[in-house]
Amino acid sequence: GNANITEADFLEGNKLADAGEDKAYCRAIMQLDRLASSELPAEKLQCISQYFSLVSECYRSYHREEIPVSLSEQLLPVHTFCVVKTSTGNLYPTLKLLEQFVRRNDRLSSSMNMVSSLCLAAEFLCSWKV
Repeated sequence: GNANITEADFLEGNKLADAGEDKAYCRAIMQLDRLASSELPAEKLQCISQYFSLVSECYRSYHREEIPVSLSEQLLPVHTFCVVKTSTGNLYPTLKLLEQFVRRNDRLSSSMNMVSSLCLAAEFLCSWKV
């Protein structure tokens, strides 16, 4: 499974620089790989939450400010980049199932924007497959 990949393996395999920002992106991408291999919805939601925390950390590191709420949908290119870099092939169906699960559970409504953002990025990529 993909869950056993280490940050060092990821950095070496993708030839990314050793800058802290790149490592944060690598950790975010690793959360998406863990999401796809997790079995329980709660584990999947935890991976998504950690993913968004890491992406926010990258944004703060680069821009020296918090992500404005009005900008959150403009992060689609960042989410798309992270989805492209995952090593799993089943992320989109996993996200769609999780989106349905969250939609049917009122207690999880706060997670809906995060799940939908990732679904949109994965759906965008699926539309470009040849």
